[in-house]
Amino acid sequence: MNKNILFVMDNQLNPDKYTEEEIIANAKDAANYKDASDYAAAASKEIAGMGSGSYFPDAVHLVNVYFRLTKEDKQKYLDEIKKGSKQ
Repeated sequence: MNKNILFVMDNQLNPDKYTEEEIIANAKDAANYKDASDYAAAASKEIAGMGSGSYFPDAVHLVNVYFRLTKEDKQKYLDEIKKGSKQ
């Protein structure tokens, strides 16, 4: 399970849970992953293929690219977030 993806998903579902500093720290940590460039490149290709316009990739899109490329089970992440919120 990718802790950075889990963090992003948790932040999406619980927007007031994390501070701006925690969000920035997670983004910096995620950039250090060896496969991060692969996901960013794939997302960039998709965005380039959409043509010009005001589209800006948001976290939801990038998370979906991650799950599509890794074939990980997104539901497991959602279950982990749900489990953590009960504690």
